Amino acid sequence: MKLVEVPGLGDVEFPDEMSDEQIGEVLRSQVDSGSGRLASAGNAFMRGGGEAVGMAMSGLARVGQMLARSGVMVGPGGAVPFTAPAVVEQRLATATQTPAEREQELAQDPMYQAGQELATGAREAYQPNPRYAGEFWADTIPGSAGQMVPTVAAGLVSPVLAVGQYGLTSGQQGAEEAVAAGRPDQADVAALGYGLAGGLSEGLLGVPANVVKRLYKPAMKGIDSAAMTLVKAPLYEGAQEGVEQVLQNATAKSFDPERELTAGVPEAVAAGMVLGLGIGGGVRLVAGRPIEDLPDTAAPEAELNELPPEQPEVTERPIPEPPETLRAQFAATLDPQSTKAVTLLVPGAPDLATPDGLEAVEVPQGVAVFNPAKVDEDTVRQAGAGGQFDGRLLGMSQPEKPTGPVVAVTTKAADGTPEVVGELVNPKPADIARAAEAQQQAVPGGTTEIRDPKEVLAERVKPAAQAWDEIYQAARTKGVTVELTDAATGETTVETFSGSKASRVVKRQKGIRDGLEALRLCLEGKGPPL
Repeated sequence: MKLVEVPGLGDVEFPDEMSDEQIGEVLRSQVDSGSGRLASAGNAFMRGGGEAVGMAMSGLARVGQMLARSGVMVGPGGAVPFTAPAVVEQRLATATQTPAEREQELAQDPMYQAGQELATGAREAYQPNPRYAGEFWADTIPGSAGQMVPTVAAGLVSPVLAVGQYGLTSGQQGAEEAVAAGRPDQADVAALGYGLAGGLSEGLLGVPANVVKRLYKPAMKGIDSAAMTLVKAPLYEGAQEGVEQVLQNATAKSFDPERELTAGVPEAVAAGMVLGLGIGGGVRLVAGRPIEDLPDTAAPEAELNELPPEQPEVTERPIPEPPETLRAQFAATLDPQSTKAVTLLVPGAPDLATPDGLEAVEVPQGVAVFNPAKVDEDTVRQAGAGGQFDGRLLGMSQPEKPTGPVVAVTTKAADGTPEVVGELVNPKPADIARAAEAQQQAVPGGTTEIRDPKEVLAERVKPAAQAWDEIYQAARTKGVTVELTDAATGETTVETFSGSKASRVVKRQKGIRDGLEALRLCLEGKGPPL
């Protein structure tokens, strides 16, 4: 590298291949450019990404050389035995090599060369503006952000792949520092120490390698609020960078005894927190956008068909809601500012008194408790005439539940009562937006979320399972006597269900809801449908 003294900037390094005319042109075009800061930051970003990929490739070649020296060989049939002649010959050949010779041999490896060419090419193609070289916002942050890109990309595929990539890059960095310090004999130690420090800290604390698990899924499911995402990301990434820097400093003492354990730690933590905040903001834009920001256009059919088919299909028999949710639904049905006109009590729902101002009518789907000031009884009966109750009277956006892939759109009351209104919709932005608008009108002041249907179903099943357990325990302790009629002969017999007999009732049903209903009928003396 050529060392050039630039007035006001000090010594600046330029590649040996650059002529004096080229160096002068760079200084004139960048130092005096009004947009130099932004251009320099862009170059730092591109340089960081290229260096990360190139160093990972070189690091992979270095690991291969280290394994070869340890006697590990892989042939067509798998690992070659440690005592095989070829392995013994290889170990003897490498045992007499000096550290400098090992580095020279490594430099001939095609993978290592490709990585070095990529890293060197990135450094030369994306020169920083000397005025801003080393500046936190114009050089350090964009350069680190560029280095994160390969790790984030790998993390979207697999956290293990991301940890491996990051560890290889860190390991190669350590080896290069040892060689530059005149200690090639410590290159392997530095590669191992830096690689483990980077890989382990990234796997345990890093955001890029765990962006899906740590940020995207909690945001998508509504588990994390925007504030939580924007707090978690910088804390995790800042801690990762700080821990990694301390461990790498400890390793560096093998070739740089004067290095302090805390050297560069504050800067690393600060950069990590800034970059973590940026990643968190990006995740919120992708997975946690406010409902009102969704575009009012439907996704192309091709995109819809590509969605994973693992979402649960809609069920024809809703799971009963807990009492607090039903009371909040009654309140919305009574509220003149709400568009919700009916609360539907499905079979197995808690036995609640009909509030004053509301009326109840039986429909095929259960009992419809409606507000006569909003809808008449004939309309309510008509809404229940089909296979499913018309969801629009319940505060939803559609009359029936859709088929195919779905997401859950739910709205909780201003006091926090969950799922006052909820429906399954196809994952088209326009459908989600319509559902959110309808629910906001049904629950004024409520909070609308897009959630995983499995999570919503699990929350519904939990109280049902608790109710089932109460009935089941009652059947086991005191027994239930029921009359059973043989459909063929018309003969009636009396049988007492208790203990294992009570459990048989549940085993003959299809799931918790039917088992719950069967045991409730047992306790009422009506008998289960055996």
